[in-house]
Amino acid sequence: MESGATNQQFTLTHFPIRARAELARLIFAEKQINFNDVRVARDVFMKDVKPHCSFGQLPMLEGPGGFKLFQSQAIARYLARKFDLYPANLEDAAKADMIMDSCVDIADRVLGPINHGANEQEKRKLLHENGPHMLAYFEVYLQKCDSPYFLGNNFYVCDLAVAAMLREVCVLRSDILEQFPLLQSFLERVESRPNIRSYIDKRPHSTM
Repeated sequence: MESGATNQQFTLTHFPIRARAELARLIFAEKQINFNDVRVARDVFMKDVKPHCSFGQLPMLEGPGGFKLFQSQAIARYLARKFDLYPANLEDAAKADMIMDSCVDIADRVLGPINHGANEQEKRKLLHENGPHMLAYFEVYLQKCDSPYFLGNNFYVCDLAVAAMLREVCVLRSDILEQFPLLQSFLERVESRPNIRSYIDKRPHSTM
């Protein structure tokens, strides 16, 4: 496993937002891996970048030897395995995948509609009914774990995924975690990790 690399072996390209690329950026930050953080405007993407994207979308990860990877979850899992943020145990790795996929569910069913055209009535339902209903499962899961992180005492990529998702939900409704004290403490714990805190304090501002 690798960590603390000083040369910029990787380039991550995405739009100038957090969104789907943020988990990869958090992995780089946690492991102190220098990388080229390329953020392109949509018109530049359509003209100059999209023709080189295997599936016509971002984010895109480029690495040594012409390595190129698309799809945010594939990128995150690759980086987590490479930089020792993935459980070595097969069963724990499967649980990490489960937790990460559950974060994607919230992104697709709650965050996505809100950020892409939902009206005010729909937004209210998503943030006051659908969102809390889904977050409750995370609260119960963490309670059953009876540990600081979702797979025990060790910190893994799934914890970064949950923290990133929770932060996006809080951006849209700042008081949403008041009904989920364990998740609120968890988010504070993750965002207080020195490397993550340093990254958060310096990252470019964006609405999503």
